[in-house]
Amino acid sequence: MSLLLPSISPELTTGYIPWDILLAQECFSANCGPISFATAVREEITDVIRHFPNFPARSHTTFRDMCRACRDYGCTFEVVPRTLPTSGVALVQWLGPWIEKDFRGRKSLQHTHWIAVAGDWCFDLNHTDWTRVSFWENSIAVELMNDHCGAFGWQVKYGIEIQAKDNSCSSGMRRSIFGGLGGREDF
Repeated sequence: MSLLLPSISPELTTGYIPWDILLAQECFSANCGPISFATAVREEITDVIRHFPNFPARSHTTFRDMCRACRDYGCTFEVVPRTLPTSGVALVQWLGPWIEKDFRGRKSLQHTHWIAVAGDWCFDLNHTDWTRVSFWENSIAVELMNDHCGAFGWQVKYGIEIQAKDNSCSSGMRRSIFGGLGGREDF
């Protein structure tokens, strides 16, 4: 007798959500940058926050900060300007009057947001779940633009393709040791 197992779509195996979002926000003032990174590399935020030395002193993650975190963490990565990555993180720029003279400058940085991306799915800290990119574009992004007075759209400023490092102590191993304390995988 042979056992037939259902085939699992690769896009349905991307749904890791760190269990420690609230803890990292409380202890380190972690926001969309470190949380999106941890989600993309499938690690707990408390394990990767050390790669963001600006927290909690500074409350934002720049493009350079994210690249430094990728290097320090030890993963292979590639920058894909103005494109959502296939697997990684994206820096979204909310478009508004602040970009007319200063698209790459400090004023526009106040109007950016990091999300994790895996195929047709993305994770946004404000929604705290993986959703289809199309849903994010048409619903969540529209809602978030309302927080930026004068915003009229959004654009990917930088995508960062991330290939996670090979780590024998991955979050999957921690879950089996600590009885389910690791991240949530819903789909």
